[in-house]
Amino acid sequence: MNQSYIETKHSINNSVYHGHYRVVFKDEPHLEYLYGVTRGRKNVVQFCEKEILISGERTTDKNNHSEKNCIGYLDNR
Repeated sequence: MNQSYIETKHSINNSVYHGHYRVVFKDEPHLEYLYGVTRGRKNVVQFCEKEILISGERTTDKNNHSEKNCIGYLDNR
């Protein structure tokens, strides 16, 4: 697993803090999952959008590490 903390230059979902985490799992090295920390309760949540590293495109398709209760990356801006 490869992970890193990032702060975007643009606005994301206001339900989470601005900085978030990128995670690439060993069994899915072509996908980058994004996680954030919610304001208030400070729960870790997965964003529904994942980046396909080969093309740089985003997808919301369900994959091995997709969580049932994800939130939209650009929702609630």
